[in-house]
Amino acid sequence: MAFALSLVELQRKFGEVEQHVFRVRLQLVDLEVGLQGRIELLLLPVFFGFLEKFINVGHGSIR
Repeated sequence: MAFALSLVELQRKFGEVEQHVFRVRLQLVDLEVGLQGRIELLLLPVFFGFLEKFINVGHGSIR
């Protein structure tokens, strides 16, 4: 009977560890998505600045 009880405890502990691993994975995904979003936001002004210069150069050469 003591063995069965300890087996149940082990299964419960294993379930807790699985939940912890799942939470950590979710946090890593959130971090990855957040970093990608920040990088994209940082690159937007660079892209639009380049686009603006490209358009100005294009219009200057047509005139």
